[in-house]
Parts: sequence; structure tokens; C-alpha cells
Amino acid sequence: MKTPPVLAIVLAGSDPASLSYVKRKEQTAKKLSCEAKLFHFTAGAEETEIITLIKKINTDKKISGMIVQLPLPDKFNTDKIISMIKKSKDVDNLRGDSPSISPSTQAIWTLISVAGNPRTQRAEQSRRTQWSNPRQGDEASDEASYDGKPSKKANVLIVGYGKIIGRPIHAFLLKKKFTNVEIADKKTKNLSLLAKKADIIISGAGQANLIKDVKKGAIVIDAGASLHKGKIAGDVDIKRVAKKAKLITPVPGGVGPLTVTYLFKNLINA
Repeated sequence: MKTPPVLAIVLAGSDPASLSYVKRKEQTAKKLSCEAKLFHFTAGAEETEIITLIKKINTDKKISGMIVQLPLPDKFNTDKIISMIKKSKDVDNLRGDSPSISPSTQAIWTLISVAGNPRTQRAEQSRRTQWSNPRQGDEASDEASYDGKPSKKANVLIVGYGKIIGRPIHAFLLKKKFTNVEIADKKTKNLSLLAKKADIIISGAGQANLIKDVKKGAIVIDAGASLHKGKIAGDVDIKRVAKKAKLITPVPGGVGPLTVTYLFKNLINA
């Protein structure tokens, strides 16, 4: 019998969203009869300790793949640490040049495609799934009216340009030859205007209730997570945005679980 794949999880600090994601990964590993090995450093650990561990994991033939859970505490050089991961073991594709496609990108693309399929939407609604879809009967905007795949002319807004969400999904959309992709980061001053003209919004900023208004019929993929009033919250003010959006993915329970699924698919194929 083939040995079950092993995932090494490198975590530093105690970011609430990170702890939640790690717990989900451990639970998924158990369900899939895989093994998840957690290496948890305190925020006071030295960067050299983490790098030494990563180098050790790189040469450990019993470990199929590894992830460094982001964000790392500010004192660490994230780029340097990630660059130490062996390409073949980078199942999260944090390096950007690994064989595996980013799990978050796979999850987001799947959700966008599902959102554009009217039959899928009706089925999801009838089963009362996790989707927040208050205006199911409304027609989507012309550029966000799909047969299961988004129009390459759709106005896409990516909020946040981090290594997990923003950068990989941007690169993916460019490869798919999308022609109208806007990036909003911390320096962007007209976020509200950009959000109101976007057919598709993909947000991974990690700032609660950052997006408060959208275009009618927009598809909103909320991949952000932060602690807000003692709970994990997304980037989208769901109560406000739900009045206009065609579909919103909730936090927690939307992008996260599907991302973990694709992570383990990458692990199994590593």
C-alpha cells in the first residue's frame, strides 16, 4: 500500500486567522488519511530557526510537501523564508515558480465559474448552501453573464496584492488573457469607485468591512480574513453588499474550505 502523503505546516506567531486555517488543514488531513505535521514557532523565534527547519524538510523524503502559513510576524523576511522552500515541495506555490498551481487561485476560479452558471446557482439556492445570494433572480451585468466561464472583458477588481491571493490570481488572469483587471492596494484612494464599476471583485486584503458597496449584479469573492470584534471576518460588509451583489462568498466558509481542498490535491500530486 502506498504511504499516505505528509504535509509539513510551518507556523510562526499566533495570528487568529492563521490558527483557524491551520486547524482546518489538520482536520482535512485527518479526513483524507493524510498526515499533517505542525511546526509551530513563537513570534519570538529567530528567522534562522525557521530557515534551518525548512532546509531539513526539503531533504526529508517522508514529507511530500510543505507550506509556510502566512502572514508571518513583521520581523521576519517573508520573501527570504519562502525562497528557501524546495520547488517540488511548495504545494502552496508561494514561490510563484513551483509546479503546483496556487490552491487559492484554483478555488477562486472554480467559484467564479460556478457563479456564472445559472443552473448551478438555482441548485445551490434550492439546497440552501453556504452562498450568500440575496438577488438570485436579478440579471447579472452584461459582462458578468456567463455560461460557466467569465467573460475575458469583464471588469475585474483585485483588492490586496499579497502572496496568497492578489499576486497569484492576477498572474492567472493575465495568462487567461483578461483585459480589464484593476489592482487596489494600501495606496489606492478610490477603492469605492473601483468597486462600484467592477463585475467581479476578488478581495484578500485582510481588513474587515473594507468593501461596503458594489455594482448591481457583481460577483464578490471574499478571500480576506481578519479578527473583528472577536470573530473571523472577511473584507466585505456583507449586510450592505448583499443588497446589490449577485453572489458573495462568506467568511468563514467560502473560499477557505475549497482552497484547502486544492491544497491537498496538490499534495497528493506532489
